[in-house]
Amino acid sequence: MASATLNPRDSAPGSALKPHGESSSLGGLRHDDGDGDGDDALTFVPARGLMIFLHVPKTAGTSLSRIVRIKIGLWPPANLLRHSLTFGHYQINPIEDRFEKIASLPAAQQRKIRFFQGHFGFGVHRFLPTPSYYVTMLRDPVERVISSYYQLRRGRDQDALAKDMSLEEFVTCGKNFGRFHVDNGQVRSLTGVDGNPNPAPFAGLTRRDLDQALDNIRRHFAFVGLSERFDESLLLLRDILGWRSCYYAKANVGKNRKPREELPAAAIEMIRRHNELDQALYDQVARRFDALIRQQGDTFQRELRGFQRRNALYGRLAGPLIELLPAAKQLAMKSGAVK
Repeated sequence: MASATLNPRDSAPGSALKPHGESSSLGGLRHDDGDGDGDDALTFVPARGLMIFLHVPKTAGTSLSRIVRIKIGLWPPANLLRHSLTFGHYQINPIEDRFEKIASLPAAQQRKIRFFQGHFGFGVHRFLPTPSYYVTMLRDPVERVISSYYQLRRGRDQDALAKDMSLEEFVTCGKNFGRFHVDNGQVRSLTGVDGNPNPAPFAGLTRRDLDQALDNIRRHFAFVGLSERFDESLLLLRDILGWRSCYYAKANVGKNRKPREELPAAAIEMIRRHNELDQALYDQVARRFDALIRQQGDTFQRELRGFQRRNALYGRLAGPLIELLPAAKQLAMKSGAVK
C-alpha cells in the first residue's frame, strides 16, 4: 500500500474549465483545449464535490487510492473521526448494500462523504451524492493482463483463479472472471452500467463501446492517469486537486513476475488481439496526457526530478511507518475512537 505525506492541509479542488477553445485552469494545472494540434481533444471535467475512484485492477490503483485516502482522511481532522462516512461506508459489501446505506442517510450526512472507491464499473455516480467526478488510472493493456495473470496465480485457492493455467490458457479460457482481466477490461470498466462492468460476452465489445468509454471520460472524469507514468500522473492530479504535496511509498507491487520479453511471443500476440479496444483507449488517453505535460512547460520536468529525489527519501523514512496505518485504523475502529 502507498501513502501520501502526513501534512494534509491542502487547498480546495480546482475551478471549472472555461469553454472549449479557451485557456482553462484545473486548480494549478495549465490546460488548453484549443491549441489546434488535436492531441487534447479528450477533455476532462472540473474536480467538484465527491471523488469517485474507479479502480481498474492492476493499474497502480492501490497506490493512488491510499495517497488520496490519507490526504482526505487526515484533513480536516473530523474526516478521520468519521472515517467510515468520509469514505462512503467502504467496509459494506456488496456494493448495492453500500448504495442502500448511503441512500438511507440524511442529506447533511451524505454531503460529508468525500471519497468513494472500489473495483466497480462506471455508473456508480447515479447512486451517490452530487456533484461528483471520477478519477482512474489506465495501464498498457499487455502489461495489465500479464500482471493480472501472475496475481491470480498467487494467494489462497479461492483467489488463485489462474493457479493451474499457463498464460496462453489464461488468455483464452473464456471463463466469466477472465472477461474482465483479459478481454478489454479497461473499456469494460469505463462502460459499466450502474456500477457493474460491461457484461458483453467474451470478444463481444465493439468500436461503439470504445467511443462510449471516451465519451464517459469527457463527460464525467476529472483525470485519467497512466500507471507507467505514475509520478507524472500524481503531480498532475496534485495540481488539479490543489494539494501542496503528494509523497508516497509504493503499494501492492506484484512479485515473482517474468518480464514480457521472457514470455511466449504467441501469448503476447493473443493478449494484443483480445485488447485492441483497450489499446486504442490507452493510446488516446496517452496523447491527452502528453498534451497536458507539454502545457505545463519546462519547469514541470525539473519539478518532477526534484519530486522523485525527495520521494525516494520519503519512501525510505516514512514507508515503514505508513505500512502500520491499516492496523492502527482497525484498532481505532474497534476501540470506538474512529467510526
